[in-house]
Formats: sequence, structure tokens, C-alpha cells
Amino acid sequence: MQTELILINISGFDRPGVTSSLTEILARYDAQILDIGQADIHHTLSLGILFSFMMPANASVGRICE
Repeated sequence: MQTELILINISGFDRPGVTSSLTEILARYDAQILDIGQADIHHTLSLGILFSFMMPANASVGRICE
């Protein structure tokens, strides 16, 4: 297994539960959130999450996301 460091950036219309839903998905895969930042400006969300993830050596990120 190898540790992958991943940064996701999301922006768009903000509504209740967006951040909660994303962190719930990360928790299902035992990802460790290292840093998170968000801003809501005129109902537009800008969200960044830095996390680490233990990925099996024979897997690729594309296959994990399918």
C-alpha cells in the first residue's frame, strides 16, 4: 500500500450538506483529512480539502473513483 496525498477543490452554488456529504464519502474510504478551508460568498461555495489516503499498490485513482 502507498499513501496518496490528494487535494480537491470544489466551487459552485452552496447549499446545506455539501461539506458534510463530501467528508462522509471520504470517511467511508478511511481517508484522513489533513486540512480543510471553505468560503461562502453570495451563496457560492469555494471548498478545498487536503487528505491522505492509503491506496493499494495495484490500484489507480481512476479505478477508486468509479
